[in-house]
Amino acid sequence: MFETWSEQTRRVIFFARYEASKLGASKVESTHLVLGLLREAKAIFFKLKIPPGKLVMIQEACANAGAGATPTATSVDMALH
Repeated sequence: MFETWSEQTRRVIFFARYEASKLGASKVESTHLVLGLLREAKAIFFKLKIPPGKLVMIQEACANAGAGATPTATSVDMALH
């Protein structure tokens, strides 16, 4: 499945999975994808003319959405939702 995706897309998914596991999620959700995009492809947000201060607020809001859960191992297979 991942073979048809670009390297940058694969990296975004990798970072999203990392963020999901760090936040203790059992599946990758949209907030994790946003965090993955913030790590890998910040240029997208700058093209949308989102100020850097707002990016920090977005990042904190996404991270707080899953706060409090026990982190899961990064080796666990997670579904993309």
